Amino acid sequence: MKTVYRPLVLYLLLPIVALLITPSLNAQSIYCDSAVPTFNVDLSASPNMTWTSPPIQRDGSCCGSVSPDVCLEFVITLNPNAIAVNFLISSGAVPPGALYYQINCGPITPVGSPICLSGPGPHHLTFCKPGNNMNTFSVVSYPDPVIGPDITLNAGCQGFIYGNYYNEASVTWTSIAPGNMGDYDYLLSCTSGCDTAYVTAPPNPPAYIDYYVCGMDIAGCNPNPICDTIRVNFIPPVAVTVTSADTYLCPTEQTTVTATVSGGTPPYSYNWSNGSTSSSMTVGPGTYSVDVTDASGCLIVTDVITVQQYPQPVIDAGPDVSACQGTSITLTATGGTFYQWNNGIINGVPFGQAVGTTTYIVEGNDANGCNDSDTVLVTINPLPTVSGGPDLTVCEGEYVTLAGAGANSYVWSGGISNGVPFLPSVSTTLYTVTGTDLNGCVNTDVVQVNVNPLPNVQAGPDLTVCSDEYIVLSASGGSNYSWDNNVTNNVGFQQAPGTMVYTVVGTDTNGCAASDQLIVTVNALPVVYAGPDQTVCEGTPVVLIATGASTYVWTGNVQNAAPFVPPVGQNTYVVDGTDYNSCTQKDTVVVTVNPKPIVNAGPDQTLCEGTEVILVAQGTENMVWSGGVQNLVPFFQAVGTQSYIAYDTLPTGCFNSDTVVVEMLPAPEVSATDTVICEGEIVALMAYGADQYTWSNGIPNGQYFSPGETAVYTVIGSLTNGCTDTASITIVVNPNPTADFYWTNTDLNTDDPATGFNNYSTGAVSYLWDFGDGSANSTLFEPHHVYPSEEGGAYTVTLTATSEFGCTDVASLIIEIEQTYSIYVPNAFTPDGSNLNEVFTPVMYGFDEQEYVMYIFNRWGELVFETHNMSVGWDGSYAGRYDRAQDGTYIWKIQAKVLKSSKRMEFVGHVNLIK
Repeated sequence: MKTVYRPLVLYLLLPIVALLITPSLNAQSIYCDSAVPTFNVDLSASPNMTWTSPPIQRDGSCCGSVSPDVCLEFVITLNPNAIAVNFLISSGAVPPGALYYQINCGPITPVGSPICLSGPGPHHLTFCKPGNNMNTFSVVSYPDPVIGPDITLNAGCQGFIYGNYYNEASVTWTSIAPGNMGDYDYLLSCTSGCDTAYVTAPPNPPAYIDYYVCGMDIAGCNPNPICDTIRVNFIPPVAVTVTSADTYLCPTEQTTVTATVSGGTPPYSYNWSNGSTSSSMTVGPGTYSVDVTDASGCLIVTDVITVQQYPQPVIDAGPDVSACQGTSITLTATGGTFYQWNNGIINGVPFGQAVGTTTYIVEGNDANGCNDSDTVLVTINPLPTVSGGPDLTVCEGEYVTLAGAGANSYVWSGGISNGVPFLPSVSTTLYTVTGTDLNGCVNTDVVQVNVNPLPNVQAGPDLTVCSDEYIVLSASGGSNYSWDNNVTNNVGFQQAPGTMVYTVVGTDTNGCAASDQLIVTVNALPVVYAGPDQTVCEGTPVVLIATGASTYVWTGNVQNAAPFVPPVGQNTYVVDGTDYNSCTQKDTVVVTVNPKPIVNAGPDQTLCEGTEVILVAQGTENMVWSGGVQNLVPFFQAVGTQSYIAYDTLPTGCFNSDTVVVEMLPAPEVSATDTVICEGEIVALMAYGADQYTWSNGIPNGQYFSPGETAVYTVIGSLTNGCTDTASITIVVNPNPTADFYWTNTDLNTDDPATGFNNYSTGAVSYLWDFGDGSANSTLFEPHHVYPSEEGGAYTVTLTATSEFGCTDVASLIIEIEQTYSIYVPNAFTPDGSNLNEVFTPVMYGFDEQEYVMYIFNRWGELVFETHNMSVGWDGSYAGRYDRAQDGTYIWKIQAKVLKSSKRMEFVGHVNLIK
């Protein structure tokens, strides 16, 4: 703002207390004279710091300033990660007029607006302004925006996510995962124009939500938004289940009910309907509910369980029991569903008991698991001691007599009468005698009668053997044997060709004997011939044919008259010839097999088109290749598959061959195109002619990137068959121009709204100016422009500079047209009825009529007049009454707001009332 004072204006002089400050002075500054207070400002510890000066007054000159401007200088050292600084007036009266500061005497910037900087400095900040106010000043450094940490929320809870050092109006928030972008924006308290947003956890949240935040930095140093992702993790909601080992109880029983909690954040608190606060408790029948709260306290969950009571069962063990020794006893209780007897008894299952009386107790459970008990007596009488006599062994045809003892009456099995002889059959038979005593108890005994049969002697089957075999006769069915014709059982002997009959007598271990006969026939051997010896080459089939018998068996798995391939060397084969009498004779034949030469044509080859083929075969000096190929001599083959054969022969006349297959695969033809771009632009490396591509800078084929300088890039293209080709391209990176300017009239106001522009741009050949006031653009190098003069305001001037390569850069500055204001105040008036100078009326220009007040005070500080209308002056009346104020000196105070500005002014002075 520009203030114009006129000679008639009188000011009330108020006392001023000056605070003397000794600044930390550097050596002589390159931007300021020695009278300027200079401070060293160290902001290197962090990219976001604030330094505040002590109270200080301005003095001296900086950056060519002239009186009445007086200055301050701040030498700033920044953290390497800081991107801008801001300059603020922290305390004290704000100097009137426009407030600007500079870095290294560069373009002026309004106080409170940041300046982008690069590097730690030092950077020289200067502030010049007329007047000599005592102020404190703050220097603030800004980093790039920083996103707050990830957070974790419980169901039903709220938390906030935030970003620091953003231009808050530019910030946007949106969810990106899971699901589609924006699916979870409704959980945020704010999605744009805020650097802090509250997140409300939904009832059934996903495991996490990623929110993407974007915005411009607070200083406006970055041309593009800065984006990052913050994650909100959700803890599953609290869930409670109340369980009990038993939900139905028998009389007098109790159970433990337990609340099992999942989800949420431990520890959990419990509030049972009976006042308990533990997770489990012991209770009887009834209904119990529990409220559970986790550590977050955001959500309370409830569950209920009911415990009921069964009726008492009645168990009956049955009547007492009396039985004989050995009798199976079955005890069966009733009145329940499950029974447990003492002494190891199982309900309803027979068991045996020793002689005497035993008490049995049963405990029974009903279907509900409730129990009761009862008792029963069991008496067991002893059995008589019955004997049937000793076991007997007799021969077939002998009589046997059996008689019992030890009881009163006897009954034998098998229809036998006690004490009566009988003729048993050949076998081993058990005879049981049953004796009954006077108590009706019964016992038994068993007698074994063994009746041995005559031995079944067998001489064996008739035999037919060959004349070279031994004859072994082996009888069976007895334990001792006696043969005729001087033959010994199981001892071999030979018999002349012909037929004989042999008889054997056998006796068993019981002393019984029997006889049998067999016929032995002896046949003569056949005359077998294996055939003549043979000589062949390796791999040649051989046929061996024997004669003189009916069937033949050769060694070496050879089949008679069937071709086979013998191994290399001298092979001996033996044949067994068998005639129709199964008699066998042997003969031998020798087969000599000469080896083939060893030929190895080498492994099959798979090559790419244009590669030489070299075949290397191993063999003797007689080896040759088919198709005119020579060993170790390179040659070329067309695309496709070709077979090559190597042949070799030995002096024995044996030969051999081997084949190698060569597959020639097609190779790709890779191509790429040179590209020209501007600095900062992106480009994709694109190659063609292959299936896969590998670029020398590691960038995938077709992916965009921003090269920093002109460079040559090489690509290797490969087909799926593994064959490759190489191509190279050049990407030319043309430099961008640098757009920079400043206006020449640094004191623009509504009285003087015209200015020129100094163009400091480099590397450009054409320019486009937008003056920000809606007027036509200019293409001049350094244009001149007149801004609207009706009222003040701020305009953004934008310069677009274009280089010879068509590359551009943009620079913008905000120009403020200050509203000019003035005040004319008379120092005396004469309200005496002469119609001359009757009313004290200050003349105000450039002020808002709606924001105006004037006060008149007498010398005792009493308010005698007040008006809020610029057109209404003081006519000398006293406090609105008809009586007039006394002659003398009065104090006036005017408070007014400057048009199109937030600045409020206060003026104080004296006026003399003269009648």
